[in-house]
Formats: sequence, C-alpha cells, structure tokens
Amino acid sequence: MDKRDYLVFSEGKIGPMRLKNRIVRSATVDAYRKKDTDKCGDQTIGTHAKLAQGGVGLIITGDISAALMELVQRFAAVIAEVKTAGFYGFELHAVHGHALLSYFLSPYTNRRTDEYGGSAGNRTRIIREIIDGAREHVGNFPIPAKINCNDNVKGGIDIDSFPEFAGAIVDCGVDAIEISGGSHHCLVKSEAELGFPPVPVPEAHTRIDSVAKQSYFHALAEAINLDTPVILVGGNRDIERMESAVKSGSIDFFALCRPLINDPDLLNRWHRNSDRLATSSHTAGT
Repeated sequence: MDKRDYLVFSEGKIGPMRLKNRIVRSATVDAYRKKDTDKCGDQTIGTHAKLAQGGVGLIITGDISAALMELVQRFAAVIAEVKTAGFYGFELHAVHGHALLSYFLSPYTNRRTDEYGGSAGNRTRIIREIIDGAREHVGNFPIPAKINCNDNVKGGIDIDSFPEFAGAIVDCGVDAIEISGGSHHCLVKSEAELGFPPVPVPEAHTRIDSVAKQSYFHALAEAINLDTPVILVGGNRDIERMESAVKSGSIDFFALCRPLINDPDLLNRWHRNSDRLATSSHTAGT
C-alpha cells in the first residue's frame, strides 16, 4: 500500500481546526525564546518554519507562563492573548508533576479537602473553570489539554484510574487530550521498578531499541473510549505501527519531537514512501 494513502496522512480535526495530517510536533522547551519578554527570536521562527515545510500537520510550541495572581482569570487572559496573536489553538500543559495544573490533577500531589480535591471531577475543576473563562473571550477556539495516563508513583494516576480521569477532563470542555505520562516524583525509583532508566522527564524514555518499545503509552490510551480526539505522545517512531493504531480507532493523532529535531523533513520523506527513518529512531525519547 502506498504510504500516501495511509490514514496517518489523512485530514484530521481538533475543534474547528482542520489539519492536513495526523502528525503533531509535540511541545518542547524553546531554548531560543527571549525569557524576559516571552517573544520569539529568529532562531525559533526558523525552527518552526522548517517543521512546517517538513510536512507536520500541527506544531505545539513551547511553554508560556501564566502569572500566579486570580489564577483562573490569568489563564483565560493568556489564552485570549494567544488567539489575538494569531495562533490556532492553546494547549493546557498539565503533566509530569512540574506544571502547576498537574499538581491539581494528580491524586498523589493533590491532598486538598475542598471542592478542588478528592474525586476526579473535583481535581479537574480548575481545568473546567479555565476553559469556561476562556470561552467568554475566544469562543470556539481549540483548547486541548496534555495529561498524564500514569504518574508512575503509588497513589497517582494509573491504568485503573485513568479512564475515569480522562472522562472528567473531557467533560471540562477540552477539544482534545494529549496522552503523556511520568512524574519527576518517580525518580526515587530504580530502573528495575520503572522499566526504563530514571530521567528528569520520565515521559522521555531512553534505550528504545526495538519497535515493541515504541509508542509506550499506547496500551493505556486503549483503555479509554472517548468521542474527543486523542493525541498520543511518547516514542512514536514506526509509521506502520502508527497507521495500525489509527485504523483501530484508538488514536487520532501522534505527537513527535526528537525525530523532528533530528530531521524536520521526516514527514515529507515518509509521505514520499521512503522507508528510511530518522537516525535517532531507536534511541530517542519523546
């Protein structure tokens, strides 16, 4: 089968946003951004231009900080500012135990006894309030959320609690969920316990030396059944494996980062039916 006919390369949709294919460049730290102004320099613009020319369907840029005063209102205001700046959507970063929103979402870190703690519905309340507040300013503007499917710590989100948690996130009104995992809290565990070497961002597994070790959150993604689009990040390398997952209906989009850093033209080569993958295909993480 010609790879140009693969579902991975078919049009996708997140809210009102139409995308030419199902491949997403996942968010990553932008070392070139001007930290004091949150503005992009020429190197950042050039990087994104290469990714766009390389054929990726959606680029999720690096983080933007929201000041901690009247918190929900500030998030809503930032989302409105992003739309005004000409972006096509805003992803809420709520993963890995180092983002404030992830502290609310994980039962491991959220020990509150008020309306923001306890049940999955309460822990996700802040997401609902941010989205409700933003909708007043941006209307039908795509707002996906990046969430953990597994915190890798006892008492955190895991494969048993993830389906209910994912449903609660969707009920908040997000336009898609990007499934990730890991928390810096799990760094106290050994490689034998984790199944991968402890690293600062446990999502970014290393030593991916076989196709079987790729797409390492796929099994947890299959545990949910949602109408909202699902983006899978984490070790996505093999185009045949991604195509199979899209056909099964369990995944709608795939997010990659390091392969696209290594080769911004990777998608074009895949689309041209080239079988050569990025040279980092078996060793890189997310």
